[in-house]
Amino acid sequence: MVIVDSDSEVVSYHIGNGMNAIYGSVDNREIWHKGHIDKAKVIVLAIPFAKPSLSLIKFVKAKNPSIVVFARAHRFRDALALYEAGVDYVVMPQVVGSNLFVRKVAQFLEMGNIEEISNYKREFTEYLREKVVEEEMLKKSF
Repeated sequence: MVIVDSDSEVVSYHIGNGMNAIYGSVDNREIWHKGHIDKAKVIVLAIPFAKPSLSLIKFVKAKNPSIVVFARAHRFRDALALYEAGVDYVVMPQVVGSNLFVRKVAQFLEMGNIEEISNYKREFTEYLREKVVEEEMLKKSF
């Protein structure tokens, strides 16, 4: 696994935890070669910008057509462009989040029972607490 991130704190955190991390941008060809990205089995592009991702996708798909690519998009046209470039799965967090939000409201309106929806709140609150601790650890490492 190779983590490429343009946030030096994130890279340092991962290196400090024994992971292979490189500081840089997803559209930097030197990083592609240094990280041997074309030999990966899967690529996860967590950045929401299609333009820098598209050149990497084109590169890896030309070198390794069977590579599986997951990507994130902010706009619908970007999601479509990513699929057209060969990405296997594109997520749009704001769409997924909005769909879940509407489902929870509809569930409450249909059932009138906030207890089941509150279970989700408890789980999510626990998750948020874990993430806050991780963020604080990351800040302290600098």
